[in-house]
Amino acid sequence: MSIPEENITNFKIVNHVLKECVQKGLSIFQIGKIIYRSGYGERESILEDIVKKAKAIYKDVHGDLFYCRVDSAEPHSADSSPSTANSSMLEESSQCVASLEHEESFFKYLSAFLEQEILL
Repeated sequence: MSIPEENITNFKIVNHVLKECVQKGLSIFQIGKIIYRSGYGERESILEDIVKKAKAIYKDVHGDLFYCRVDSAEPHSADSSPSTANSSMLEESSQCVASLEHEESFFKYLSAFLEQEILL
């Protein structure tokens, strides 16, 4: 089973925001106001706005957005040697590590915008 990259990224973003909000001492009500849409879902949430701003700055500074594919490492077939499969998996994991470095940069921007929102 593969999980779309965007879903994994969205999970990481929400997880990061929840941790930041809890560390700042926000109540569940305050966190909900940041995460949930208003106006019966017609208006974007504060979180969506923050993510758009962070993505825009990240793209300006670093180029395209980060993703780490979790479903692309194919199991080796009986015809391929284990070493070929291992080198493929190693290459895949090195792409993910590079991706994580970019991810940390993105989360710094996200945290800065979140901090501004919390202070307002």
